[in-house]
Amino acid sequence: MNALIIDIRETSLRAVFRNDSGVFEYARTFEFEPLKDFQVKMPGNQQVSIHDAASDNPYLIECHNLWNLELKETLKKIRSEISTSIDTTHLIIPPYEVITASHQLPRMPRQDAEKLIGRKISAECKEESPPFSIIPGSSNQKTQNWHSFYIPASTLKLYRKAFAFGKFRLNSITTPVNAMINAFQSVRDAIFTTHAVFEVRGGFVEAY
Repeated sequence: MNALIIDIRETSLRAVFRNDSGVFEYARTFEFEPLKDFQVKMPGNQQVSIHDAASDNPYLIECHNLWNLELKETLKKIRSEISTSIDTTHLIIPPYEVITASHQLPRMPRQDAEKLIGRKISAECKEESPPFSIIPGSSNQKTQNWHSFYIPASTLKLYRKAFAFGKFRLNSITTPVNAMINAFQSVRDAIFTTHAVFEVRGGFVEAY
């Protein structure tokens, strides 16, 4: 199927389109103002980050509206520049939209750890079935560390609306960490020693 991948990071949106034959027909990077560092001036000269404060704050709503407008315009450009039909669309969500946490549990199967961590996230975010994933960390004979990656349902809803506006149907949404793990899965399976992956972008470097 013809697949479009949208990767949003700190200062850019990267779009890659691959046709049914596996040929990459389109690749373009769009630069924009990073939301992570965008500060909003509140009454009393208080400075807050749009990702740290309440979503119903009127000052922050305006910033999110500006970002949504910019995202919609970018998606509109992408749609106009790809003449081939798009069967599937996949989004790698910005890292600052992902809530990460570490958990130390007694050694147990991954499925059991996922249930325990899922209940904890559900209690904290007040969502019945929170969208999250876990990956294993360090361990010893008695305990195992896990890292969880959770995306609020409200965040997913905003992105789905923006993509629907651009006439894109989102088939999957993933975090940068999970996307990187999946991309290098074949390499990781063949390596039995400690390894790292570095991604170099316009204004930053990410290490996994």
